[in-house]
Amino acid sequence: MAPPPTPARPPVPSIRGGRQPSPVQTPECTTRTLAFDSATSSAADEASARAHKRRRRVAQSAAFITARRPLHTEQEQDAGQNAAMDAVRHPTHLEDKCDAPLTNKKSPDTSTTVLPAQDKNIQVVRRLRGLVQSCSRQHHAAAALFYADKLLTMSPRDADDVLLFADACYVNREFYRAIHAIKKARLSQVEGPASHVTLRAVLLLGRCMLAIKQKDECLELLWTVLPEQEEDVVLLAKKMSATGEGINVVSSLALLMAETFEAIGHRENATLFFRTALRCDVHCSEAFFHLFDKQMLSAQEEKELVASLDFSADEMHLLECLYQTHVGKYDSTPSVEEKFTEVEQEFGLMDNLDLKYEAAQRYFHVFYKEKDYPQAIEMFTKALQLCKGLPERLMEAWEPTLFNLGCSYRKLRR
Repeated sequence: MAPPPTPARPPVPSIRGGRQPSPVQTPECTTRTLAFDSATSSAADEASARAHKRRRRVAQSAAFITARRPLHTEQEQDAGQNAAMDAVRHPTHLEDKCDAPLTNKKSPDTSTTVLPAQDKNIQVVRRLRGLVQSCSRQHHAAAALFYADKLLTMSPRDADDVLLFADACYVNREFYRAIHAIKKARLSQVEGPASHVTLRAVLLLGRCMLAIKQKDECLELLWTVLPEQEEDVVLLAKKMSATGEGINVVSSLALLMAETFEAIGHRENATLFFRTALRCDVHCSEAFFHLFDKQMLSAQEEKELVASLDFSADEMHLLECLYQTHVGKYDSTPSVEEKFTEVEQEFGLMDNLDLKYEAAQRYFHVFYKEKDYPQAIEMFTKALQLCKGLPERLMEAWEPTLFNLGCSYRKLRR
């Protein structure tokens, strides 16, 4: 008796991605598969051979064409581009100025177009520079410093803008701030012959140092740009005479050197550099009055100095006449009238307080020397009435005169 059939198992659910059992291979299936694979491989070999032949023919054709006709050069390419550009019609200068037919707006000029941010920056810098200069002329020192600070931030590499900011700091007595700005920009560093900008920077830096009592540092700084010999300083001033306006910058440096020596107490060196500053530029009247009001020179040295000065730069011929009124203060010849008549009548300075004061002082010394004490006192009283409108530097010169006046009163009492 045959055994009962085995019940069939239910199909096992397959998981996606799992391995599936390969189907049972029969001899007939295996034979068909091998035949198909051999046919497929032979077809692929034939296609690969045909593609290889095709690529070889293309390469041979390209080599033949290249050998007969060379590649385009850069000139041919530029010529082609120019021809393409000429084929396009450009508007004329009259059409550029005409309004557009639809928007009624003029077409923008693209030939001179500047980046908006860069253009705005340039305009702001120019505007700030003008504001600083105008505020300085109008004595708005705080406003000038305010705008100069913004100008320095936007234009830190411009030497003139740095000096403009440092000058505004100097006027506002912010000396340390001015020193920091000049040193940060390295404007006072001397490499070879000093330029005009370097001399200006050294001058302003030295003034700030002297203002904060850094006298030795100021002298060391000035020695880096000024020669040791007086004649060499005068030659340097002649070289710089055509590079700036106003008083020569070398004359200003020599004046600052003299003021520094005077502050230290070296009167001889101060006298030397005051004279050098006046020789560098006759318009440096500060050096002249330092020498004559403080009596740093003898009467003979005063005459020799004024005679040696070059007044060719004074086209008005006024400066020499004004200086001559201060020479020989205690000399009886020429007379006081002769000294002051020329400058008063020729240039119309009869009502000038400075000249009136100088004439009254001269008369006082003449009458005092002649022992005419009442006239001397009268001249002093006349000069005293003019003191309200006189500068302070002239009042300091009256100290020896007051001593002589006291002696006059004492002799009158006797």
